[in-house]
Amino acid sequence: MKKIVLVILFCVLLAGMVSAAELETYERKSLFLFPAGYNPEIASGLITPERLQSIDTRIYDMVVKEFVRVDFFDVQSDQSFEEFLADADTFIRDNARDIASQRMDADGKFKEAMVTLDDLLKTLENSYALVPYVESVKEEVKTKTFTENGKDVDLPVSYKYTIYMRLDLYNTSTGAKVRTVKANNGSNLMGMLFSSVGDSLVNDESKKTEDELEALKERQFNAAVGGLLTVLKKDLRAIPEFQIKAVASTVTAGSIGFDMGKDTGIRMDQRYKAFTYDEEGKRRMTAFAKIRKIDANYSEAQVLIGRSEEGDQILEDPKLGLNVHAGLAYVPFNLKVMSGGTEFISGQHIAFLVGADYSLASAINFSEFYLTANARISSPAFEDPEGFSGLTDEWSMNVSTVDVGFMKKFYLSRFAITAGLSGTYSSYSWTTEDESWEYTANSIGATIRGGAEILISPSFYAYGQLTYDILANPSEIKEEVSGDKGTLEDAGLEDFNAGGVGMAFGLGITF
Repeated sequence: MKKIVLVILFCVLLAGMVSAAELETYERKSLFLFPAGYNPEIASGLITPERLQSIDTRIYDMVVKEFVRVDFFDVQSDQSFEEFLADADTFIRDNARDIASQRMDADGKFKEAMVTLDDLLKTLENSYALVPYVESVKEEVKTKTFTENGKDVDLPVSYKYTIYMRLDLYNTSTGAKVRTVKANNGSNLMGMLFSSVGDSLVNDESKKTEDELEALKERQFNAAVGGLLTVLKKDLRAIPEFQIKAVASTVTAGSIGFDMGKDTGIRMDQRYKAFTYDEEGKRRMTAFAKIRKIDANYSEAQVLIGRSEEGDQILEDPKLGLNVHAGLAYVPFNLKVMSGGTEFISGQHIAFLVGADYSLASAINFSEFYLTANARISSPAFEDPEGFSGLTDEWSMNVSTVDVGFMKKFYLSRFAITAGLSGTYSSYSWTTEDESWEYTANSIGATIRGGAEILISPSFYAYGQLTYDILANPSEIKEEVSGDKGTLEDAGLEDFNAGGVGMAFGLGITF
């Protein structure tokens, strides 16, 4: 009987050892960063030394400062990365002082690394070389017609760059390429989105001088590169060599703690998943959490889904911090004519809603704080009041409302309360069926919104919200066909307003 008990205890212990052997803790890496290369087949003028330098600078700014989990060494040498990888040991011995002095800290400054030659050589066993490479660049020129000396001429006013970039990662010990991280803003959805946002901030279609056009080219090229690097940075965090791995050290009903913090570059609201392993080594997610507290070498995450236990494997779940949502809304709109105060449109009207929230938490260290943008599009139906029978069949109304502002979320487990304030712009188009008449107008104001979200999974959520739009009547109405402009009174209108209480609901996804 004792033998049987001992065998059972041994099997339990062995199973626990197998499970524990699966657990990993991130070990700090060293990264030798090389200047960007490019495809020589790229058309002349599209990739220049200045643009390559700009790419290197942006990599330093966007990756090095935030990728605190590794020690970066900037390799500025006539030696190519191929030569470096062929004999990294000799290169480090011959250039130890230069390499150490080119260590870039999180503040973006080069500092003398407090390491010895032996320390540098030891990093070869756990270090990598990162080589940026520009695969292709395409330039599209947008023109606009201007009148010069009495003649119409087409002049360039903006540029669009489609860029394909990759980051090649090599093991310095073996010289082998271990990963390639790619992004482009031609077909990659997130690359397109982030590059387009940057491009829109610098795009201006006014007439420009030659110097202004050259400056615009560089701003729009840099905007495209910036969008790509935002995506590449997220993808770097996801590869096994750099993904944060930890073991849960403190666990409560609503939180997970682990022994990594500012020293590893942990940021507010970063996402983590907890896993456990069964006797067969199969992994099962036990919890999803987001960072809420960061100390020098300890972090604590709020559990939003599930529940973890001490000893669980903690893995980083890298995301861009972008939530995209869509759904249906009910929005107010009222149109009243002066003649007897007759209402042609009133009440709530169904609308299609799309929007996005971008997390600012890691930048400002304030949890669940978002930059938000929403667009609501509706076609309020005309009523047929007494005395105007049949007239409303000839008209249609389109209302587009866009708001941009800030939102705060307060999570209790997977349920969150949301509150936000935005500046709002609403545009109106009122036209006849045969388009012989079309009136347009717009107004500006503010939107207050509050609601709730519930996480369906770590990446999907459902939401509902109430909105209160504060919008005045438009100060001017334009008749598009004739170009005439006038006030509400000139058009015989008493009320023309999209303000009031509305509601919305739908689904969202996190990227």
